[in-house]
Amino acid sequence: LRLVVVLVLDLCNFTTISQEGTPLQLIGFINSIFSAFDKEVKKQKLFKMDTIGDAYVAAGWLNSLDPAEANERCAAMIRLSQ
Repeated sequence: LRLVVVLVLDLCNFTTISQEGTPLQLIGFINSIFSAFDKEVKKQKLFKMDTIGDAYVAAGWLNSLDPAEANERCAAMIRLSQ
């Protein structure tokens, strides 16, 4: 049995933002944000699961039922979302 913590990050106001620039600007914007998420996921020892539209999905394995480990994984997820 493996336990996991999953985080789905959705870009706020994406629909409004997407209407304000050119398609190339929008792609650059999303790329810069998701690239920053990718770096932070590696730093926090998490796993990138997928990107779905303007959402970024990451997970962190829990190797035990130790509350300290669960707290650290959840804290890593919160750091990613800030």
